[in-house]
Amino acid sequence: MLVNISREELVIGIVSLVEEVLETKLIADLNADLTLFGLDSIKTIKLVVKIEEHYQIEFLDEELLIEYFSSVNKILELLSYK
Repeated sequence: MLVNISREELVIGIVSLVEEVLETKLIADLNADLTLFGLDSIKTIKLVVKIEEHYQIEFLDEELLIEYFSSVNKILELLSYK
């Protein structure tokens, strides 16, 4: 559960995981389209696994759509329900 994690810690953690999967540094815009940085279906799966393992959560099948992972803010929004 993400109860004891501040938004700032969550942003830093998610940006770090995204940068690791995409093998690039992100710009400061949390709404930036991650597909422009190389996010595709395979990398989305890798990102999902990394987030689930890191935060010990599980995404529902209906949450496993690339559009939910297409920006850091969209990922943060999805995590706000966890």
